[in-house]
Amino acid sequence: MRATATRSRPLRNLFEQADAELGRMLSRACAAAVALGLVALLFAPLAGVSAAALSALAASWLFFTGVAAGGVALSAAARLTHGRFIEPALPLVESPAIFFPAALALLAVVLLGAPAWMPLASRPGMAALLARDFGAAVALFACASWFLRQRRWASSRAPLAAVIYLLVYPLALSIWAVDLVMALTLAAPSGI
Repeated sequence: MRATATRSRPLRNLFEQADAELGRMLSRACAAAVALGLVALLFAPLAGVSAAALSALAASWLFFTGVAAGGVALSAAARLTHGRFIEPALPLVESPAIFFPAALALLAVVLLGAPAWMPLASRPGMAALLARDFGAAVALFACASWFLRQRRWASSRAPLAAVIYLLVYPLALSIWAVDLVMALTLAAPSGI
């Protein structure tokens, strides 16, 4: 009984924090939207639209993970350049980083389901794709975690953590862009 209560505590804390930040009604609406999305993703194979559901998940993952990683990059750039004018906004800018553990789990779903949604042309190196994209995510999220632990302006490691994050950030996002967007077609997409 105690182990169950201990495991449910982080989830309860997450809901309490969401209630405090967003208000109870909006946080519950967001939780309902997440639940609805999960149900839709789970029932997509039964409806015969698993490819569409997984590709939509991949596109959403790229967007939201990019936004979260970009917030940390903005914080790193501000701290590296001593941009104290942005200090009041840093908690808001850094807050999407809480999505990183969920993003890692969702990336596993996207990549393990890749044979169902990726065109045949992009499938030959699935093991390499999995290692490359998942490795980039782990490296980026680990660097973000290390940087965010160095939050104090006076921390001697904060500049080093910021520089490392700002170097890993474009590399990881470039890998994802190539593998999850550009490699899906034989020719370069028209916008490139």
